[in-house]
Amino acid sequence: MFKKRENVYEIEEGDLLSPKFDNDGLIPVITTCSKNKRDSYAWLHEC
Repeated sequence: MFKKRENVYEIEEGDLLSPKFDNDGLIPVITTCSKNKRDSYAWLHEC
């Protein structure tokens, strides 16, 4: 689903998302909603 992390340039400047998942295949995600000013914290799972 996500592009493999190959080099720093592709990670920082590339057009495709290359997140770094932990050993369990998870990455922390924080969302905000400016209208209600709510923050949510969740774990995104690598599919």
